[in-house]
Amino acid sequence: MDRIGFVLTLGALAAISATAIDVCIPALPEIGRTLGASPEAGAALISGYLLGYGPGQLIWGPLSDRFGRMGLLYLSLIGFVATSLACALAGSLDFLVAMRFLQGVTGGGAPAIARAIARDQGGGAETARLISSITIIIGGAPLIAPLIGSGLLAIADWRWIFVFLMLFGLMLIGGALTFLGR
Repeated sequence: MDRIGFVLTLGALAAISATAIDVCIPALPEIGRTLGASPEAGAALISGYLLGYGPGQLIWGPLSDRFGRMGLLYLSLIGFVATSLACALAGSLDFLVAMRFLQGVTGGGAPAIARAIARDQGGGAETARLISSITIIIGGAPLIAPLIGSGLLAIADWRWIFVFLMLFGLMLIGGALTFLGR
């Protein structure tokens, strides 16, 4: 069970950004309209996230090599949770895009560090299997996340998508504490 939890936790950490991007897609027009912009303006949320995510990975990866994996993993996840909450509370599209940028920066830590933890397993066939399993989980996120977003929109407004991301981040913290250690 610990090994399955370890693999699933690393996979979910690696899939955090695919989830954060794709869960929002069904809500983009509604977000734009609700915040007083055109329905198409909601697409800026994807760009904002990606603009933060790229540099975020470049920051978190080397920092985790230098200062250790787990402390920085928890810091990035706490940042992801906090920015998800800020997104849920956003009152303007400009603020929401800015928070999505910061969410991308903090969200870049989990995949970078999860892949580093996988590589830290010593190489060889076992590490290759681990990375393959993580890749399968990452591949499932873009399929499942829009369904979750659509389901949330069916019962609540778009803000609940960011509450979901906040809860997902908290779940990842719990999984990391349980299966990856301190």
